[in-house]
Amino acid sequence: MALVLTEAVVNAVKAKLETNMAAKLDALNAEYGDGLTLIDIRDYYISEQALMEVPEFPVLFILADRMNVLNEGAGMLRGQYTLTVGVLAHDDYNTANLKRRLYRYIRAIIEVLIEARTSAEWAYTVGFEVVEFSPVFSRDNAFLADAQVSIVLSGIDTY
Repeated sequence: MALVLTEAVVNAVKAKLETNMAAKLDALNAEYGDGLTLIDIRDYYISEQALMEVPEFPVLFILADRMNVLNEGAGMLRGQYTLTVGVLAHDDYNTANLKRRLYRYIRAIIEVLIEARTSAEWAYTVGFEVVEFSPVFSRDNAFLADAQVSIVLSGIDTY
């Protein structure tokens, strides 16, 4: 088997989020019940360039920041991967609602990945580092902002 390393980690996180975000967002909408609805994620991106021309919001992005080789031995390599997972969202009218949605989207991302840690088919341990929220800016008569969480995953790749 060939090493797949960072690409495999990005693909695993993307697949886990694609599979579980809609149900998580529905659960959060029901929990809060305040009329501030989280819209289903429109697309998932793994490159910065794709974020330049997003046609619909909200979108998630999964970007690899770095990989550390923790140890390497006969037919295996244990790596630690730092990724940025974030959401880019918009609101036509209200910046406060936009910020609240971002807080909830980040909560959903974190909860989905925490649940992945206990999943039998999940090959990685997950830890969380920093959550950042951008300032709101205006584009095409809408307010836009993003929020990001830095995650660290560890796993063993065999070859």
